[in-house]
Amino acid sequence: FREVVANLLVHREYTNATPARLIVYADRVEVDNANKPISHGPINPERFSPFPKNPTIAKFFVQLGRVEELGSGVRNVTRYLKSYRPGASAEFVEEDVFRTVIPVPVTEAAPVSLNRLAAIKPFTDKLAALQLQENMSKRLAQELGFFLLGEPLSAPQIADVLAITPRTVRRDFQVLREAGLIEPAEAYGSYRLAEQAASPSI
Repeated sequence: FREVVANLLVHREYTNATPARLIVYADRVEVDNANKPISHGPINPERFSPFPKNPTIAKFFVQLGRVEELGSGVRNVTRYLKSYRPGASAEFVEEDVFRTVIPVPVTEAAPVSLNRLAAIKPFTDKLAALQLQENMSKRLAQELGFFLLGEPLSAPQIADVLAITPRTVRRDFQVLREAGLIEPAEAYGSYRLAEQAASPSI
C-alpha cells in the first residue's frame, strides 16, 4: 500500500477540489483520487500505459524512494495481490475520480472469539444458549470475531463481507447487544465490543 498512498499525491489532479479518500473495509481497501482522465473506464493492468500527470512530483517521490518508477503502482498492486489474496483481482477505474479497489484477506478471528468471550462469567450462559441455535451460532461468531479487531462496525459493513442483508445483521446485533457483548459506538449506527468483553482479562 506504500505506492497506493504515494499515488494520492503523485497522480492527483490538483485543479479538482474532490477530496482524496482511502477507506479500509473488512474485505477491501478503496481509494478515490481526483483525476484528469486520459481514458475512461476500467484499466487492464496488462495493457496499461502509464502517463505522467505530475512529472516533477513523481520524480521527487522516485528520488525519495517512495515510488519505484512511473506506473509501478498499478503493476505492483496487481503483482503482489496474487500472493496476498490468491485468485483476487484489484479494480482500477479511470474517470474524473480515479478509483482503486484492492481486496484484502478477511480475518478469520471468529472461532477464537467465542472461546475467549465464553471465559467471561457474565457471558458464559448467554453464549452457551446462542451456540444451541446451530444456524445462528456460526454467523454470530463471525460477527463477534470482526468486533475483536477493535474497530466500530456497522450492519452494512458486516453484511457486505458475509454476503447477507443488513437487516439480518441488525437482528444479530440486537441479540449480541442483549447479551451484553456489544454496545453502541460513537458513530451513528455503529457498534463496538462491550467494555467488559474487551477487557484485558479475556
